[in-house]
Amino acid sequence: MKKKNCFYVKIVLALAVAIALASCSNFIDDLNRPEGFVKISGTSYDGLTSVTPVSGVFSLGHPVTIRNLYVCPHEVTQKEYETYCTYNGISTGSGGQRIYLRPNGTYGDGDNHPTYYVSWYDAIVYCNKRSIAEGRTPCYCLEGKTDPDGWRNIPTTSDPSNLSAIWDTVECDFNANGYRLPTEAEWEYLARGGSWNSYKYSGGEDGDLDNIAWNRSNSNVLNSNDYQSHEVMTKVPNSLGLYDMSGNVREWCWDWYETQHEHRMVRGGSFNENLGDGVYEVSNRSLYFYPPFRASTIGFRVVCTAE
Repeated sequence: MKKKNCFYVKIVLALAVAIALASCSNFIDDLNRPEGFVKISGTSYDGLTSVTPVSGVFSLGHPVTIRNLYVCPHEVTQKEYETYCTYNGISTGSGGQRIYLRPNGTYGDGDNHPTYYVSWYDAIVYCNKRSIAEGRTPCYCLEGKTDPDGWRNIPTTSDPSNLSAIWDTVECDFNANGYRLPTEAEWEYLARGGSWNSYKYSGGEDGDLDNIAWNRSNSNVLNSNDYQSHEVMTKVPNSLGLYDMSGNVREWCWDWYETQHEHRMVRGGSFNENLGDGVYEVSNRSLYFYPPFRASTIGFRVVCTAE
């Protein structure tokens, strides 16, 4: 009888330990997860099965591993960006004057509007500055430094190529817990809602783009031909609770386009795309730009490695 009781006691103790460990794990997760971010469990694509819609990232013969991630449910807002960074874009007006690019009323201006007129370089500066401010380990390292205050001037489209060449040597520590751009594979997996077989748009049925994304058919102002971004998280999210992955602004990703090492990938559609181009679809990868490029239709979102 005593042996039987001892057996039951061991079971109870084992259950208590398991519950305590699970509670501890959840507590640690809560401490590490940035406020408002969504926890996404990692997965692997074996490269042996086809996905729907057909993908250039998750393709036969190319296995891919997706890490555990904390994901911002929305694109970085103007308020968030301006907390850590200033806008560096410059263009030339018709009279030859220098015009400093920053969000404005023409393309959507406000704390909760997505930030834009930001280059790929601007985005990685933001990531490290925010990481440092919040006590996280920065992911990006340039010339041996992780503090952007010690980096060289941010390249613009008119900078000599040697400055961009230096910036293009930036490295990413994917094991660090700081903020970073998603890889292209991570971005597409998130846009698909964590499924290998998804709708072609991120968050709704194939014909339901207006319900989930700000696009050229619904983003015009007062029925004029002025198209602009809108506040984040005002459309329907996808199954992972992520907003605006098919529209509002395009989003920079970490990856180079193919092996050229000239252009960085941009994914998703924006408020001002031609509807017939397919850019709103989760598998579309037709957009890529030089890293110093800035536009009214390009912003970014951030993730953190959760491992």
